[in-house]
Amino acid sequence: MKQQIIDIFPPEFYKNAAYWRAFTLACVYLVMAVTQLFSYEDFGEVVAGYGFAGGQVTVVVMAALLPLFEVLALPYLLSMKLSMRARRTSKIAVLCVPCLWLLVALVANVVASDGINSGLLGATIPTMNGWWLVAFAALLLWSAVLVVRELPKRK
Repeated sequence: MKQQIIDIFPPEFYKNAAYWRAFTLACVYLVMAVTQLFSYEDFGEVVAGYGFAGGQVTVVVMAALLPLFEVLALPYLLSMKLSMRARRTSKIAVLCVPCLWLLVALVANVVASDGINSGLLGATIPTMNGWWLVAFAALLLWSAVLVVRELPKRK
């Protein structure tokens, strides 16, 4: 049984701990993307509660970009064998996700009230807005930068 579980992951994963850190971050991004997409029809209302300037256009752009970047980041974080262009795009998406969430957290805490759904887990699981979201987004950005810095390309 143990050997079957070990055989799931490629041998490189057992030689470098950076692969496991990237895999953990991929799991976080995947949970965020799945919960946001599970009730995507209500996600626009959650994004509208942030209080961004620009009205409906900004709501549509943010509601599309957040889950899109989270899904685009997965190939890089899972160390899939990709072309250089696809790898670079996925790598940029890894950094865009926490940057967008940090922007959302800062604006929502300055403009909006504390009683709104932060949207981190979409409309599926309501997570209230607060300064904890800024701290979470900052830690997410820090972990994304560390993973991008040290994750080697699979051969």
